[in-house]
Amino acid sequence: MTDEVKQRKIEHVNVALARDVSAPQQAGWQDIHFVHQALPEVDLDAIDTSVEFLGQRLRYPLFISSLTGGHPDVLTINRNLARAAEEYGLALGVGSQRAAILNPEVADSFAITREQAPHAFLIANIGAPSLSLKSIIRPLPTSR
Repeated sequence: MTDEVKQRKIEHVNVALARDVSAPQQAGWQDIHFVHQALPEVDLDAIDTSVEFLGQRLRYPLFISSLTGGHPDVLTINRNLARAAEEYGLALGVGSQRAAILNPEVADSFAITREQAPHAFLIANIGAPSLSLKSIIRPLPTSR
């Protein structure tokens, strides 16, 4: 099972890199036409785009989610996304930890160190709907 999850994780990345996986979407605004009205007197530096999220101030109300993981080849992708989150003051989701729970040897592929993102707001999920209790609960050793 753990090799299967690891293989599926790298397949997700390879498909995203090799194919156009975007889904054409329309905002439903085909009948709306905006009239351009320049605002030269607006001081763009005075506009505050920051927001408070779960007690942390973000510079923009954007969330990079979710990082990929579960295969050693994705660490560079994750570190680059962490650097972007740090530079732009964004929240960063490190994705489902299921692969790391099932296979601890791939835990480093999810690693976002404070070296890349010392101030970024980090969040993760454990992919609980995909886990069975048997896969994560280990029996305690008995003492005699």
